[in-house]
Amino acid sequence: MTLLSEFLAITAGWRSVFPQQRTFVRGVRQALGSLVCLGRRCLTRIIWTNGGQNSAWSAEYFLHSRCHWEPQQLFRPILKSALEYCPQRLIGVAIDDTKLRKTGRSIPQAFYQRDPLSPPFHVNLVLGLRFLQASLLVPLHRNAPVGTRALPIRFQEVSRVKRPGKKAGDAEKELYKEAVKQKNLSRSFVEMGQQLRQELDAAGGDKKILVLTGEGSFCNRTCFAEIPERSVLLVRARKDAKLCFRAEAGSRRFYGTGKFTPEQIRKDDSRDWRTTKIFYGGKRRVIRYKEVADVHWQRGAGQRPLRLIVIAPTPYRKNQSKRLYYRDPAYLLTSDLHSAVKQLLQIYFDRWQIGVSRQGHIVQPVKDRPRPTDSGLVTWEVPWRESKTAEPSDNMLRKEYARRTRLQRKVNADVASLHEIPVAETVDNARKQKGLAETGPMRQLSSAGYQRRHGVKDDVETGEALGARRRNPVEEMPAITVSGKCGHRHQGGGSGCSTDDGRAAKRARREGPGPVSNAVRQGEAGVR
Repeated sequence: MTLLSEFLAITAGWRSVFPQQRTFVRGVRQALGSLVCLGRRCLTRIIWTNGGQNSAWSAEYFLHSRCHWEPQQLFRPILKSALEYCPQRLIGVAIDDTKLRKTGRSIPQAFYQRDPLSPPFHVNLVLGLRFLQASLLVPLHRNAPVGTRALPIRFQEVSRVKRPGKKAGDAEKELYKEAVKQKNLSRSFVEMGQQLRQELDAAGGDKKILVLTGEGSFCNRTCFAEIPERSVLLVRARKDAKLCFRAEAGSRRFYGTGKFTPEQIRKDDSRDWRTTKIFYGGKRRVIRYKEVADVHWQRGAGQRPLRLIVIAPTPYRKNQSKRLYYRDPAYLLTSDLHSAVKQLLQIYFDRWQIGVSRQGHIVQPVKDRPRPTDSGLVTWEVPWRESKTAEPSDNMLRKEYARRTRLQRKVNADVASLHEIPVAETVDNARKQKGLAETGPMRQLSSAGYQRRHGVKDDVETGEALGARRRNPVEEMPAITVSGKCGHRHQGGGSGCSTDDGRAAKRARREGPGPVSNAVRQGEAGVR
């Protein structure tokens, strides 16, 4: 069993996605090239990785521009294979939005967004595309002491609606308001949840309960109002959300008059803390929580009954000699009123895996960058700055930096070995000899200029001094060789340093300024 055989076994289910066998083979080949390619995963580098740089590239680009196939259907084999490792009744799916940074100003879907890595005291903006991703949480910790793995099963773009200009009419503004209500991140979350329910039923999980877990941006009225059937919602809530109980029987009210917040439940000493064990951080840990059932959120969920789960802050130490630190508490709202709290907490703690899984499969759009078919270009095809992984903070550890540097050196060494042939060596030597032959004469300055630099105050005739300044710059300019370098200046040749011969300097001071010591002019004077 090898990684290649397992990859081909998974992608064998893509045959029904593509209309023809040749497009299926081409799609699998590009997917494999994107895994082993170094640097940015653009189509140009994928073709070079697969060894197709000397053949026509049109068919590779036509796969994305002319062939009709649905990209979201590529995740079906992954979902079907992963269900075998999810024997429990609850199937956790983490959904989160991610940003793909862009620098081009002509991308219609790109817009400025809040940078999640900006400090809390200064909000930064980044230009990029927005995607909504869903990952299946596979609980491997049930059979082995390993953490949960998040497998991507959905990845689609969620672009914003373009705002009308200042000169737009009232009709255009009204259309914009209606379009924002129908095309936003929450509506995309609801539509993706319905699609995942259908895909899960098609894969054989019609008896499973789908648990859609998300962050605080999905804790709103839109997401709670349209939960798919046989599905529940588990999201993080604000600590100041106004909650209440159902009004007493016989009352005309539906919501009770008493309001409370999740923060007040955490500080209420009359409600005892409960404990349970979940697998997190490589081992099973004790978690304290409080549970309040049958609560209502009038502004967020309407009349749908919810369950509030308050997770106590967990103390930790940076090392054994440091003091205890406490993380912030978490407040969860879920529409599941019957499942065990331990299962819901385990799914929510496993949700952080989506941040790890979404860094490895983001592929930038196809970029048409024609390249010359020169073997020397391969060395520059993978610069270190482009082969760096786009981490959220873009700061790598020293070990990771050293590993990537060694990998880049190996690639450069392999490419350099291709040029170790007699023909290439002969051409290289010829270029070097040609560069030496084309080197121009060195710049020679006059003794008058030397006296000015070294502070000699003797009488210097104006004509000689001006003649020293008015030399022909073309004759003194050092020639540029084929390698792009110019001749270096030697000591005493106008570099500002002292001359090599001290006696000649003393003789020049005694005798005064002599004729201009230009090599060309001296040669002409000797001929005359």
